[in-house]
Amino acid sequence: MALAENCRLCPRQCGVNRLKNEKGFCLAGNELTVSYTGPHHGEEPPISGTQGSGTIFLGHCTMACVFCQNWQISQAHTTLKTISPEDLAQEMLRLQKSGMHNINFVSPSQYAPWIYQAWKIAKQNGLSLPIVYNTNGYEHIEVLELLDEMIDIYLPDRKYTNNTPAEKYSGAPNYAEHNLAALKHMLNQKGLLQMDKNDIAVQGVIVRHLVLPDLSADSKKILTELYDLNPNLHVSLMSQYAPHHKAAGVSELSRKLSAPEYNETVAHAELLGMENVWVQELESQEIFAPDFREEQPFNG
Repeated sequence: MALAENCRLCPRQCGVNRLKNEKGFCLAGNELTVSYTGPHHGEEPPISGTQGSGTIFLGHCTMACVFCQNWQISQAHTTLKTISPEDLAQEMLRLQKSGMHNINFVSPSQYAPWIYQAWKIAKQNGLSLPIVYNTNGYEHIEVLELLDEMIDIYLPDRKYTNNTPAEKYSGAPNYAEHNLAALKHMLNQKGLLQMDKNDIAVQGVIVRHLVLPDLSADSKKILTELYDLNPNLHVSLMSQYAPHHKAAGVSELSRKLSAPEYNETVAHAELLGMENVWVQELESQEIFAPDFREEQPFNG
């Protein structure tokens, strides 16, 4: 818990004492909060598989994206429930018992020490599923080192390669360099994606990139960076951008992504020779979060 006592759980390094319920940028305090625990079938195929991913959506977020589709839990905090590490461990065991392929922590960075504590308890009581760390990619290397023994699969974003839109649209200073350093560390820790005989992920890294309106040039630079990290890296190229949350008030983000913008990005991946890329139909919702405006199952 030392990383939370003088909070340095993300690159912001707020320095607040989370153990005393002091709150920094993300507004997370000294107790775990979740919005949803249960099956999720909308992740990438090796994560969702046939049985679903055992997803745990954590409250709050280390970024503040104006287009966040889950803003109710990340920024408004309207659907959150408090849960102890002991009860979270029981939730993990329940998801395992129900047949999920993995335990999938969504937006976990601000609660990393509490999650680690819960995982240790669950592990001692029979948890054997792979752990997915589903993150916006704004990570502090020291936290990733702490979680090395817990995490099996990293599912990070590479949102931006330019810090100007990163700060303007997501309030994330120096995102590009912190994110790239984190991706390199994740690859060094877990390597390329490995799957079992049923094509279900058991270890490795999948990088997600959501193509944004008017930023297809940035997207092509990101694909080049990812190719340079490793030509065989698995990449999920997402097309489902829509002007959620505050994006309608930002002129360049106030429309959906166009087919030419997305197709241009896909073509660049093909030009690079990237073979491990998932693409979507333009308005596909195959990769999505549950609708938090409606009541969701929770057994904490």
